[in-house]
Parts: sequence; structure tokens; C-alpha cells
Amino acid sequence: MYEHTLNAFERGKPTVLHYDRDKDEQDRRRKEVFKDYGWGRGLSRDEYPYASTKEGGEGALVAYVPKRENSIQAGI
Repeated sequence: MYEHTLNAFERGKPTVLHYDRDKDEQDRRRKEVFKDYGWGRGLSRDEYPYASTKEGGEGALVAYVPKRENSIQAGI
């Protein structure tokens, strides 16, 4: 996932993000980003910028990452 974030920076995505505590907006952005991405066996979808930030949503980059790794890092 770190590699995915670095790739996003190299592709011009913002390095400073602003958290948005509005859960409805987070859900809207998440649906917007993942609408064209299914689930992979044992994989999870990782987006940057995150749906929980005001910069997330349409135009975010998506990568498939190991599900366990994504779960561990999401809790940190």
C-alpha cells in the first residue's frame, strides 16, 4: 500500500489530505471510486486519495492489495 501511495504522489495526487468526518460523504466518495472495481480473491481495494478525505472520490487511484495487509494498516 505504501508503494501505491508513492505511485499516487508521482502521478500528481495531493500529499496533504483533509479529513472529512461526514460518513455520508465518505460513503458517496467510496462508491464513486469503486464503481468500476470488483473484488479479487484474497485482495482488497485501496484508494488514494482516501474516501475519508475531501480530496477523495472521483479521480482517485485504485490498486488491489493483499486483504490482510490492508486490514492491518487500516487499523493503524
